[in-house]
Amino acid sequence: MASRGLRISAFALGLLCCAPAAADDTKVETSNATYEIRPDPKNQDRKCVFKGNTQLLCIERELVTFGNPVKTKDYILIPVYDDCGGSACGRSETTLLIEKGKQTKTDRTLKRFCVECENKFEANADLNEVTIALDRKDGFAFSSLFRNGIITVSKKPLDPKEPLSDDDCSYLYEDVLDTCIGTRGQCRNVSSRLPGANSRSIAFMENHYAAFPAGKMSAACDAACSAKKKPARSNFDSEICRR
Repeated sequence: MASRGLRISAFALGLLCCAPAAADDTKVETSNATYEIRPDPKNQDRKCVFKGNTQLLCIERELVTFGNPVKTKDYILIPVYDDCGGSACGRSETTLLIEKGKQTKTDRTLKRFCVECENKFEANADLNEVTIALDRKDGFAFSSLFRNGIITVSKKPLDPKEPLSDDDCSYLYEDVLDTCIGTRGQCRNVSSRLPGANSRSIAFMENHYAAFPAGKMSAACDAACSAKKKPARSNFDSEICRR
């Protein structure tokens, strides 16, 4: 997963370097207001976002944090990320605070997306536009455009023949298959008994790639468990990584 530090293009960095806004995980200051995340005194399971002393929204999740603010000519976008915070979590959801002058509105258009996972904003400040990278899901690559206060989402189908990245392919071969080899007991349906970290990574790839070969990967895991060795890397690259 991407780190919480904001990754932006060199073009956007040039536009944002002098933005009059600063943030940490629980506090953002702009030239117009101060925003803070505080526990809800009436419900300790909720975190609330305040603008000064005005409550903007509350989220019943363990981990609620600000991302770095993104500035255009007339607007400041402040991402709010929320996550359940446990070891089985890791894909946050997103709410945007949209500030224009003294006014701030809450936008949940991107709630179902993990903006933090991609962590990429490209701003065209003069046009009041920000392109926001979104995560892949359901066989589509999604992207979002903020323009003059409005957020739209578009999608395009993923290529079912897209090769796995070098990092993902190596992770499956070097980490997952090693775990399969070390699995005790019957070598049948071993993938269903993999540790949480391996299972979550494979689940992520199933969303990230169209037609991810989950069945072939499960069979390769069972075979590695039985033989106590990995297949030839070239065969694995061809069968699993689509190379």
